[in-house]
Amino acid sequence: MPYVDDDQRDALTQPLLDTLRIIKRLAREKAFDEGRNCTGSPADELTAAAGILNYAITVLTVELTGKPAYWKCALLSGVLANAHDEYYRRLVAPYEDKKIIENGDVYPFVSCLPAPLPPLSPRARPPNVWGEKDAYPD
Repeated sequence: MPYVDDDQRDALTQPLLDTLRIIKRLAREKAFDEGRNCTGSPADELTAAAGILNYAITVLTVELTGKPAYWKCALLSGVLANAHDEYYRRLVAPYEDKKIIENGDVYPFVSCLPAPLPPLSPRARPPNVWGEKDAYPD
């Protein structure tokens, strides 16, 4: 989770939304570019927006890095990985779970997967280091 103070959020939100509007406008223009065999469909717009977003993230990351050093590259690579993981956890995984409920799960039918592990018994569970009453509810 990207923890940012309220003051920082207030300062960043509007410029980020302005940048998003520019990205969407540029993507819309590119999606209707007949020379690129684009039809202006939502998929064409999102594909164009993804490339522009990638460029924006790259510029921000490279500029923030400055003169490359291992620790800077490792730190910012971790930030990008964490942003990806959080996006997946908060948006993609719930969507996938919903679709599994709607359409059924394919994994039980994949023969190369190992059998699921049995649930941990209360004695085999690791100690509760975070202070929750029951970190491993049955």
